[in-house]
Amino acid sequence: MNWTAALFNWSAMGSIAEATAAVAVVVSLIYLGKQIRQNSRAVQATIEQESAKLINHNMMTIASSEELSRLYLQGAEDFASLTSTEKGRMLMLVTGITRTFEMLYRQYQTGHVSKEIWSGYEYLMKAVIQTDFFTHFWSMRENTYNSEFKNFVNNIDISDAPARPSSMTKQGDNEA
Repeated sequence: MNWTAALFNWSAMGSIAEATAAVAVVVSLIYLGKQIRQNSRAVQATIEQESAKLINHNMMTIASSEELSRLYLQGAEDFASLTSTEKGRMLMLVTGITRTFEMLYRQYQTGHVSKEIWSGYEYLMKAVIQTDFFTHFWSMRENTYNSEFKNFVNNIDISDAPARPSSMTKQGDNEA
């Protein structure tokens, strides 16, 4: 028996096995990367869908109640004219809305909500920020929000904000 040839064959087979294992590791890493990307897209889609549900829930809560709708519209234009009880209700309502926006902003910052989706929420947020009740609310509750969100709210440009609620209702009243 030729020991040199046998040893060479085992060395060659060992090298082939190592190369095959290295290729298998690379293929596994590529597969894992694709799975992580696919999972990330699924997580983002779920978060965006749940975000839309939260915003819609807040809107439908107001829209489904004539009393809350009146309160929201009156508070948007003249917060001071509300009774103490109405101001308290507005505080709770605006807290819920603002916490939803804070959560959405955080999800956007961490990449779980796309820029396209966030820009729609930001536009809605501008509609809320420009109201009279938000000015009062924010002066009392600003410090209960995280610093990044506070900075965002305090520096948001509302020059392109949607029409105020009163201008929309007056327009609709004139058409009726």
